[in-house]
Amino acid sequence: MADTREMTLPVLPLRNGVVFPHMVVTLRIETEEGITAVAAAEQSDGLMLLVPKVNGKYSSVGTVAQIQDAEGGNLVVEGLARAEARLVHVRGLRAGRKSSTLGGSDANS
Repeated sequence: MADTREMTLPVLPLRNGVVFPHMVVTLRIETEEGITAVAAAEQSDGLMLLVPKVNGKYSSVGTVAQIQDAEGGNLVVEGLARAEARLVHVRGLRAGRKSSTLGGSDANS
């Protein structure tokens, strides 16, 4: 059975590409929005929501990811689970989104 729950996570918009569960990738963090999202994730449990952003619009589905390493503007993350995302603002952070996992960590669910 799928692990479905609602969580509030910082959002890191992906302008080029998609990250799926079980992928480990290095991302370059250069925008203020990205820097804010990473800082918020590091202050909690290191979880964030990676969401494709195309033509200024966020996708409705992303990937919950765990920060593995963050140094010098580079971020190494591991995709954990797909997620449905709904935009919300949390404590003034533009990067706040609410998500519930879709099918746990199985990318084919």
